[in-house]
Amino acid sequence: MQVFPAPEGFELWPDVRRGQVTLPFKAFVHRFDAKEFPDPSALLEIYTSLLGQAEEALGSGWSSSPPDGKEKEAPPHNFVLSREWMMVVPRRAAGWKGADTNAAGVLGMLWVSDEEKMLLWMDLGPARVLAQLGVPADRTDTHLLDSVTGVPPRG
Repeated sequence: MQVFPAPEGFELWPDVRRGQVTLPFKAFVHRFDAKEFPDPSALLEIYTSLLGQAEEALGSGWSSSPPDGKEKEAPPHNFVLSREWMMVVPRRAAGWKGADTNAAGVLGMLWVSDEEKMLLWMDLGPARVLAQLGVPADRTDTHLLDSVTGVPPRG
């Protein structure tokens, strides 16, 4: 688990409430009631619901069927919790062509260890890499956020 504040002056895409945000991957976000933060049982219920959406998005290529006597596994995903929302992004891969990221990356904050990795990300294209790591968005995605629609990356 990583805990970090959003950089000052940097608006995370789930915080956008007006206009359109285009994502190259499917993401499932639940906004909290502005009056009070959910209690732990409500957070678990929301998280479980978002995981179900992530599992459905992954489709038949991923199975949560547990081996005999084992608990059901959660689908591979990134998870982010803020004071205003909770987000789950289903993941198909940890990396693609040498580029990898974590939950901060799906929020638009890519961290790389050296210039070579930065150049790799720039060459592959961040939107393309994120679509390969997650579940690519399609034109029918309207459930991502009230202000977000999924449009596939070009090229």
